[in-house]
Amino acid sequence: MGLAVGCLASALFSQASAATELTRIVASVDASTSIATTPVRNRDLLSVKLNGGGATILRTLGDLLPDGVDVDAISLLEDNRLVFSTDVSFRAGGVEADDEDLVLCDRGVLSLVFDGSAAGLPEKADIDAVHVLSLSPLDLLYSVDAPVEVAGIVIADDDIVRFDGATHAVVRTGASLIGDETARADVDALWFDPSGSEYVISLDVAIGAGTGRTAAEADDLVRWANGSLTMYFDASAAGVSVPGLDLDAVSFDFAFFADDFETGDTTMWSSTTS
Repeated sequence: MGLAVGCLASALFSQASAATELTRIVASVDASTSIATTPVRNRDLLSVKLNGGGATILRTLGDLLPDGVDVDAISLLEDNRLVFSTDVSFRAGGVEADDEDLVLCDRGVLSLVFDGSAAGLPEKADIDAVHVLSLSPLDLLYSVDAPVEVAGIVIADDDIVRFDGATHAVVRTGASLIGDETARADVDALWFDPSGSEYVISLDVAIGAGTGRTAAEADDLVRWANGSLTMYFDASAAGVSVPGLDLDAVSFDFAFFADDFETGDTTMWSSTTS
């Protein structure tokens, strides 16, 4: 299923094994589709249970953005604010942003929090995966959808880069993540557990099994830890797989829901359950 997983609230989790404790992802489809006959736009967000319990559609961000825009990178902050990027330039809510920028959504109010070109990214260098470690001071991990050069550093589309507010540095190469699949696979969804130095990623194509690597589809999530890539979320097994679509952004949801009902401040999120 083409899910673009986005900004998730990174709150209460086990420091010993964070990635294994999570139960829900927030995602967005890379193309308009339907989940259980309910239409989903590629700028909407989905909250998906990792245990196969179904998906909830969160439409507020999609309602803010214009037609023709795909949300292709998201990262939720601990206070439920959402950082996201899109595949094209857009103008909405008083903000003008390009595909190399990051925008904050705070209860329906948009603001630019990372100007990619000002930070050295070429224009039209699409950020298609992001994990925000901190907004103040700015510290984040990202990946791009095509190779670019930044300050003399060549960044491939399967590399993970850290930007600390001043410099860009490749912290995980595609070769170290997915081995011989680097020639064709793009990291297009990303979450990072700093306590265990583990990455959860999705790719834009299916990959085959290899040494230290599981086979996976474009709508699956795989976890990199200690040099091995293992299945983390199997979309088909969860019953939310849509053939031909790609999970193109990812983050983990800790705070949106309790007992499967939306709780707390609902001014940012609206939902229908499918």
